[in-house]
Amino acid sequence: MSRKSKRTPLEQYWSAEALTKLETDWHNLVRAQTDPCLPFDQRVELLKSLQAWPRIVLCLFQAEHEIAFSKPHNDYPSRIAAERVGKVIALGEERVLKLRKQGRRHIAQGMKPYPKITAKDFKKRFSENMLISTNQDK
Repeated sequence: MSRKSKRTPLEQYWSAEALTKLETDWHNLVRAQTDPCLPFDQRVELLKSLQAWPRIVLCLFQAEHEIAFSKPHNDYPSRIAAERVGKVIALGEERVLKLRKQGRRHIAQGMKPYPKITAKDFKKRFSENMLISTNQDK
């Protein structure tokens, strides 16, 4: 009896079904970044459908965590960062923290990280149709 091995996210792109998913992801990403008719909430919903979504959440979280860590607070910086990111992308703190972990796993498996951006700047960029790309230097 053969045992199926777990595929990494990069290995998944070799099947026809996965290539179709990749194409759909690409169209959703382009639409989220360029369609002037979409409000911010619908753009975020398109981004949530992407395989890259955990890495996008991770980049938001990391920027907010740096800000929270640099200022004195009564709560943990990770909780503050998760709350700020969650408010912008309409998710709870726990979900943001889970997506952050998943984003770290993706990067560890060889996927490209996104540049750090604050939640406020993310909302501004996606409200004004400004592009976000992967960080090619890493």
